[in-house]
Amino acid sequence: MADTSFKMRIIHVSTVHYRYDTRIFLKMCCFLAHNKIDVKLFVADGQGDEFINGVHIQDVGLSKNRLIRIFYMPIKMFFLCLNQKHSFFHLHDPELLPLGFVLKLLNKKVIFDSHEDIPKSLYSKHYIKFPFNFILSKLIKYFLELCLPFFDFTIAATSTIKESLPKSCNILIVNNYPIFEELITNNKDIKRIKCSVCYVGTITEPRGIIELCKASNLFYKGITLEIVGKIDKEMKYKLDSLTKLDNIKYHGFLDRKDLAILLSNCFAGIVTFHNYPNHINSQPNKLFEYMSAGLATICSDFPLWRKLISKHNCGILVDPMSPYDIAQAVNRLFDEKSIAFELGINGKSSVFNYYNWNSEFKNLLKLYHSL
Repeated sequence: MADTSFKMRIIHVSTVHYRYDTRIFLKMCCFLAHNKIDVKLFVADGQGDEFINGVHIQDVGLSKNRLIRIFYMPIKMFFLCLNQKHSFFHLHDPELLPLGFVLKLLNKKVIFDSHEDIPKSLYSKHYIKFPFNFILSKLIKYFLELCLPFFDFTIAATSTIKESLPKSCNILIVNNYPIFEELITNNKDIKRIKCSVCYVGTITEPRGIIELCKASNLFYKGITLEIVGKIDKEMKYKLDSLTKLDNIKYHGFLDRKDLAILLSNCFAGIVTFHNYPNHINSQPNKLFEYMSAGLATICSDFPLWRKLISKHNCGILVDPMSPYDIAQAVNRLFDEKSIAFELGINGKSSVFNYYNWNSEFKNLLKLYHSL
């Protein structure tokens, strides 16, 4: 049988995500290119076009504000997509649903990737207040029910997200698990003294950053909180005003190699999201990345996360609204390093055996070929 993979072109489209987004670029696009599949990534970040790791990135420019991004950027994406022949379109943002609908009317193959429970996620957007978040949540739910059954397939990042999607659409679960060994350094001295804990990801109040910085005031002397992610000046000023000690380091955005080095110097990774509807049943990428790097995890005591932590004995559950509770967990792991080491090894083993990207990508590749 002839190999048709070279004739396949997959175009990933996002007006929201950063071009080097871990799920879209690193796990999907780069893996496709490695499998000799023609892959393009259309973005809207204003950094121009480039060809990297076998992926053609095309940029439609950065929007000046959120409204322009939501209403105008999908139009620019439409004209870019219109010139692409013999392609599948893999869309990653809810604001691209109308684009997907039009592409289907033009007889294109369209896949929508639901990274989160979209209607519930609106309740954690600080810039959308009640009752507008309630109204928009209902509207987007109806819109999903209209569009998704019309598309060729819908991808859900978790089983819980799948349950929230219309039952009439074709759904495949592609979990956002880490690439095993990507965040492991070659340093074999894994029992060396480590005095840091880390938070990696979006730096916002709903993700518990304020309580975490308050907790740093209660850390034992010598423990440093490493924060990785983009932070604006307003949030930086707010966090600095909450802390009494000089034990927090802001690293901004780090590439994957530098992130691996930072994680190798930590004894625990923290993910203490607030109790929002879209957080409770989520599977944060950072949680599994901490585990893959061999770190003990300190995370919110949500039922789904409790089940994962208990099953693999890989972390400590805390009240995300209690800085004292968070600090107690950090101090305990610092005091009892053998426990931290054991939890880290357990987490790393579970990622190797169950929660890694290789098996998820195989399912995604099968879907593309089936279309």
